[in-house]
Amino acid sequence: MADNYTPPSCKAFSLSELNDVMLEILESGGKITFAPRGASMQPMLYQGRDRVTIEKPPERLKVYDIPFYRRDDGRFVMHRIVGIKDGAYKLCGDNQYSVEYPVRRDQIFAVVTSFERCGRQISCKAFSYRVYCFLWTLFLPVRKQLLAVKRFLGRIKRRVKK
Repeated sequence: MADNYTPPSCKAFSLSELNDVMLEILESGGKITFAPRGASMQPMLYQGRDRVTIEKPPERLKVYDIPFYRRDDGRFVMHRIVGIKDGAYKLCGDNQYSVEYPVRRDQIFAVVTSFERCGRQISCKAFSYRVYCFLWTLFLPVRKQLLAVKRFLGRIKRRVKK
């Protein structure tokens, strides 16, 4: 089945179209579960395989939280908090090495509270998940080199398969 397959009973919407509805659900204490798009949060989340659940964020977010926010250019983004400085957040996707700063609190409208990976539900409060966050964030200064090695090994693997 193709990644872009939409069952007949489902309809795909852009986040911009659903922004007001999402905000209303979150403000009333509801949760929203959806399949994220993009590769910036790999290896934790893969497009077409995993799902995330978001809720209204607490007043103060912490390092390792994954806020869902809207950039000033209107794009929706979901990246991990890797630092906090002067009341603004430093964010970075797990598959990236460039830190986005500053992200203001007023840009953040939700936070990931759990995710479904390969059919298994994982809370963002789970010990194993927190260990993953700690280690992945610890390697941020050398992530560029780690991702280069990963790409190199992937190329070798593909050549060997041919």
